[in-house]
Amino acid sequence: MSMIALEGAMTDAPARTAAQGFRAETLRGAASIAAVHAEWQALADAVAAPNWSLLPAAHDVWLRQLRRPDSSPLITVRDPAGRLRAVFALMRDRVRRGPAMAPRFDYDPADGRLLGPGARRLFPLRQVAAATSMPATLAWGAPLCRPEDLGPAIDAVAGAILAERGWDVAVLSAAMPDEFALWQAAFARRGHRLHRQALDRVVQNVAPVRPFSALYAGQPMKVRQNLRRAERFASEMGVGFRFIEGSAAVAAEFPLIRRIAEASWKAAGRAGNPLNIPYDARQQAYVEGLFTSPLLKGQPVLGIAEGPEGPCNVLLLLQAGGTVTALLTFWDGRYDRCSPGLLLLGRSIDLAVARGALRYDLNATAPWVRHVANERTEVVNAVLFSHGVWGRLMEAVALRCRRLR
Repeated sequence: MSMIALEGAMTDAPARTAAQGFRAETLRGAASIAAVHAEWQALADAVAAPNWSLLPAAHDVWLRQLRRPDSSPLITVRDPAGRLRAVFALMRDRVRRGPAMAPRFDYDPADGRLLGPGARRLFPLRQVAAATSMPATLAWGAPLCRPEDLGPAIDAVAGAILAERGWDVAVLSAAMPDEFALWQAAFARRGHRLHRQALDRVVQNVAPVRPFSALYAGQPMKVRQNLRRAERFASEMGVGFRFIEGSAAVAAEFPLIRRIAEASWKAAGRAGNPLNIPYDARQQAYVEGLFTSPLLKGQPVLGIAEGPEGPCNVLLLLQAGGTVTALLTFWDGRYDRCSPGLLLLGRSIDLAVARGALRYDLNATAPWVRHVANERTEVVNAVLFSHGVWGRLMEAVALRCRRLR
């Protein structure tokens, strides 16, 4: 049978949940997932500040550029009236893991190439994971739904995950403490124990959005002095800042983005960083595909810092609903005395204020953004083992090695 035929409208039998009568259904194949794009977008429009990575356009490009449709099912959740109330994207893979039985970064085994050599991974596993991909900046892993629907949506998704066949471990990203508690309760109701794996990953955002100067006003004097010094140096060096908006206008600058990225420290290798994602062909295909997607209902924005010798820093932004997200930034090393990346970030936050955004997603865990962030969320892995023989054995190994809580 051809791949086209295999990607027809294939679905699983609905799995019901008692919570508000929500019903989960698992869609498999590009065609059946595409069939819900319109409803999916309408759901995203109803969420005040959606995460960009949960938009149907982002998932569509991710599916085409970074995954195989047959290994990436989509769970939809509907209410008794048949209205779409949540979506949750999955990945299914065969992986090799260490004693923790769960990854810190490479949820998709194809992303292991970006981490370099590490500890030996002795244990083969059939893994189900939330859709999380390094070239897509790791910004995946939560259900898309209205806030008031999060509990029943997670309950329905948990039932659908347990209905999946042939897996040993499920790994879900969860915000502490509330989201993890919802997953824990949903699986406990079905007789399954959920474990927590600490990641030392704190997501930092600006919510509510405030002017850059206000965010810095409460910082220590030394921090505020450094910012004023950077502004003075930028003025003396002739460094300015501008923004380009819209898919066509940003696409015209794709060669500039590539040029700055090729000179960025990210292109030189990991340089001691635990995670480095170079702007290689895979990430380029994803970003450029997203910004030019006919499905995209959002506003691509490119921020540029430039001096007399030309652009030195670029910042790729996307506004979706009430959220502005800093997707990627690259800097070629020039004009470093004035910290062009920090100043460009500040101006992009002020742009978000002017556009009426509710949230500025910094999309970063780096320590240097702590002076900007006013919202911090710890993210952990929620790890679940199947009740099969291999799943129970791997759970025992992980607990024996004290890698899970």
